[in-house]
Amino acid sequence: VKELIKNQSIPVALIGNPKFQSRFNYTQDKVTPIRDYLKTHNLRQNKKILKNYVLLEHTLWQYGISDDARKPTVNNGVTKDGSVILMDFGECTFKKRKVATDIKNNNWLSKYSLRGLVDQRLRDFMFSLVAKEITLEKLNHFWNIKRNT
Repeated sequence: VKELIKNQSIPVALIGNPKFQSRFNYTQDKVTPIRDYLKTHNLRQNKKILKNYVLLEHTLWQYGISDDARKPTVNNGVTKDGSVILMDFGECTFKKRKVATDIKNNNWLSKYSLRGLVDQRLRDFMFSLVAKEITLEKLNHFWNIKRNT
C-alpha cells in the first residue's frame, strides 16, 4: 500500500497523513467518519460535507486513484476544518477502467453507505450530486491530470 501511494505522488493530506510502522501497519490523522458526522449536524452542514466528498473523489482521480469500495460515508472522514479525506486507502483502485465500470453500473448509488442515509432529503441530495458529478465525462476530465504534468 505504501509503495502504491508513493508511486501515485498523491498529497498525503488527502489520505490522513499516514505514518507507516510497517508495510500495512500505519496511523493517520484523527477524523470523524462521515456516517458519524451526518448524525450530529444539520442538513446544510451535511450537504457541504457530501459535496466535499465529491471534491475529494475528483481530486483523487487527478492522481489516478479512487475509493474502490464505493462507501462514501464509511471509508471517508471529516477533519477538524471540514475537509474530507480518504480514511481507508487500502480499498483503492488505480484502474480507470474499473472506476468507469462502477460509474456505468451506478455502484455509488447501490451501496448501503448511501441508501442507508436516514434523512430522505440528504439521500435525494446525494443521489442527485453523484448523478451529476460522478460521471464518465468527469472521470475522463480528471483522471491522472496531476500525474501527467
